[in-house]
Amino acid sequence: MTREKAREASEIMKAYADGKELQILRMGVWGDCNIPPMFDWNNYDYRIKPEPKYVPFTYEGREQLRGKWLMHQNYHEDQHMIIRINMNGVGIKGDHISYQDLFDKYLFTDGSPCGKVVE
Repeated sequence: MTREKAREASEIMKAYADGKELQILRMGVWGDCNIPPMFDWNNYDYRIKPEPKYVPFTYEGREQLRGKWLMHQNYHEDQHMIIRINMNGVGIKGDHISYQDLFDKYLFTDGSPCGKVVE
């Protein structure tokens, strides 16, 4: 094993020890490690599971927003349901929020970002 590969392997093992999810390369396809990894570096490649990337919603993605509950990133106890959707954003409690502000300032009540996942 080269020093570079050893450095990469130690970062992956540290991430696993810290609770990050890992993926393993099998037959040319990355898949989740569903059991504790054996770290067989001679036969498999491992990586830290990439975090999903999000972008602001648009009007075209409105069905993903309909009836969802939101909370402000700084005020989790103050939760609101989306009651209106239009071309420019959404409405909650009488306020209008642009899709960009929704992405920048709000979370769904499960803590996930108010944005759509980019593949």
